[in-house]
Amino acid sequence: MKPNVHLTIADLQQKWLDGLMISEEAVFRNADTYQEIKKLLNIINSEPVDVGDYYRIASELGDMLHTLAKDKREVIFRYFAERIDPRKNADVRSFRFECIDLSKQLSELEQWRRNRRQLRIIRPTSQSSGRPLRRTI
Repeated sequence: MKPNVHLTIADLQQKWLDGLMISEEAVFRNADTYQEIKKLLNIINSEPVDVGDYYRIASELGDMLHTLAKDKREVIFRYFAERIDPRKNADVRSFRFECIDLSKQLSELEQWRRNRRQLRIIRPTSQSSGRPLRRTI
């Protein structure tokens, strides 16, 4: 029997932050796979999936998620790999819901990644005036 664990909101927020950092590392290591997951999710979430294609599509998505979840600390991709892969704990009735939820989680991950970066748009300036150059056609 597991002992009672009482986590504070700060503990949960830290666990979420840790999960995002580990997921970001997985995305860096497997950028091509991550892009393929996003493309496949876009198709799954926007078009009907034929029942005859379910097993193949779900297995392919599950394999890609398992690739991102190689790190034992990885939580997000591992959770969805288990919930989507029909060779694991997946349920065909919840496939689309899991894919929609995964898409939302990936959006959250990308928003978090964007918020961490301090990128600015730099416009060329005139050396003499310091004002942005204007181009005329």
